[in-house]
Amino acid sequence: LRQVNRNGDLQLSGEIVEYSQFNKAVSADGFSSQVQLKMTVNVRFVNNANHNEDFEQKFSATSQYDSSQQLTAVQEELVTQMVKDIVDQIFIGRGIGFLGNGATNVVFPVTVIALSLSLLVGDGCAAYLSICQGRRDGEHAHRSVGNAVVFITASGIVLTLLYAFFRDSILWGFGATENNIGYAREYFLYLIPGIPFFMFANAMNSVIRADGSPQFAMFSTLIGCALNVVLDHVAIFVPGWGMKGAAVATISGQIV
Repeated sequence: LRQVNRNGDLQLSGEIVEYSQFNKAVSADGFSSQVQLKMTVNVRFVNNANHNEDFEQKFSATSQYDSSQQLTAVQEELVTQMVKDIVDQIFIGRGIGFLGNGATNVVFPVTVIALSLSLLVGDGCAAYLSICQGRRDGEHAHRSVGNAVVFITASGIVLTLLYAFFRDSILWGFGATENNIGYAREYFLYLIPGIPFFMFANAMNSVIRADGSPQFAMFSTLIGCALNVVLDHVAIFVPGWGMKGAAVATISGQIV
């Protein structure tokens, strides 16, 4: 593939048509306990070499966060995850079909669990780091970051081992069917090694922002998203890897 300024054979464009949030669950005290964030993107694809492949379609992704949190505190991680989910929907839907999209939806809760642990550690460390910086307490600030690094690394390894040993039970539990279990297994198998990198990146992004470098945190996130978009097309269509290619593209973005 080569990018050109105009008159390209393949043209991909789109826009965000919905970005909303609403209460998802009610706690025992009658107030909302979870908030769901939804993003919908309208995508247009034109193949000037074969217009039979043209399409215009809307793709949506959702993510949840605790109502006690401010959206601004978790928005970057949630939007990043939703962008990756939408990208997978687009390329897997075109390259594999609806069963492939169904398989990614089965695996998606697995990444949400990993993300929730990352935010638990990262946001907690970021809050304590800010307090220590306000007190000019460098010793406890350094110690908190070190503890967060050790804890999130250990958690990532443990969660990866659990996913690897109980892979089929997890997939069936999250709604896999006889029709898409093969795709789900393949996608999950190649996604598992990227879980520790995914957790570490999301946890440390919160810490980096609290340390006064939000631009660096955003830049690292955008690099991973951009790489995922490019590699999704390359890995799925060029070598014909299918679900394996989608998983490889995802974990490559996480590692970077």
